[in-house]
Amino acid sequence: MRLVRGCASSHKMFRCSFICAKNSVVSFYKIDATVIFARLLSSLEPKINTSGEEKPYTNLCPWKSKRELTEYLLRNTIYNENGLIALNKPYGLGIQPPSKLRDTRITTAIPNSENYTIAEVLPLLGNNYGVDRLMIVKSPEKYSSGITLLATSNEVFEKVVKCKRRDLASVRLTSKYLAVVVGQPKVSLKNETVNYLLVKSPDGKSKQPIVQDFTAKQIGSEKERKVRVAYNTISHGSSTCLVEIKPSTTRWHFLRVYLSHLLSPVLGDNLYSSRVTSFMGVTVAANPFNNFRRPQILGQEILEVLNVSPEEEHIIPCHIHLQEVVLTSFHKNKTDLTILAPPPSYFQWTCEKLNLKIKN
Repeated sequence: MRLVRGCASSHKMFRCSFICAKNSVVSFYKIDATVIFARLLSSLEPKINTSGEEKPYTNLCPWKSKRELTEYLLRNTIYNENGLIALNKPYGLGIQPPSKLRDTRITTAIPNSENYTIAEVLPLLGNNYGVDRLMIVKSPEKYSSGITLLATSNEVFEKVVKCKRRDLASVRLTSKYLAVVVGQPKVSLKNETVNYLLVKSPDGKSKQPIVQDFTAKQIGSEKERKVRVAYNTISHGSSTCLVEIKPSTTRWHFLRVYLSHLLSPVLGDNLYSSRVTSFMGVTVAANPFNNFRRPQILGQEILEVLNVSPEEEHIIPCHIHLQEVVLTSFHKNKTDLTILAPPPSYFQWTCEKLNLKIKN
């Protein structure tokens, strides 16, 4: 196995319903005003004095032009051999320009950012790498950071795709993510297969991805897949954790949905964190069709540590980072290629403030 460790430059960058499963049948228990009460408490809490304090979430995307973005990505090149290039993609950088057909409601505030994508700067990157063509093979989504793989030819592109297909056909999980989560996962260490369903809302107006235990009786779903996932809680803080997670897919925001399923939503996740709430001091699962895409509500302890006021919660980035990718039997001698990427500076800063230790 060949190991490649990234050395990229660091840059500053009323009503809720609770779900429980009984005899494999999903039931909903409605509790009024919980979310509103939480918001009221937040509004009554004193504002944090942030004068002179470091605020790394306000400059996550420092580039102001395509050329500046290109230079940033060149400095964050962590592998470049034999037609395969790996970048340590920053948070907030999209892959392709958004389609008009895509759901434009999936938005997260990124202060002082320009809405560029990797695809838009591929020609500039190619010129700097001295290649005629670059193709995106694999990348985390816009609101995650980490390893992005580029190929300089169809041959290399297909070679990487074949590696990933072999992994899907086997039991090997070859992409490892780091995530900062709020709360404590149900279990610290687990390797399991779950049902991942796309389920219509009761009113039929929307669909939501739902994680369900593999042995549970399935609820109605138009689309369904089995997902293998392994996770490990590697560091505990007083109100947060750092987890390693290896999924067989990230489709339909699987990482965010799965971690919320474990009652430990990702820090900065404004899409699915509303699936977890607290009732009489107990963390419980909320109806996934209520309060969808509601901004995450964090406790005062976390806000103070991160130097963020309740009005600024929306600027906290989603803390998911693709740290490791293994390409099985990639080399001519059939050995693996392992690529590593360090978390971005804001991610490391967050972990330091929350007393979470990242493995070297």
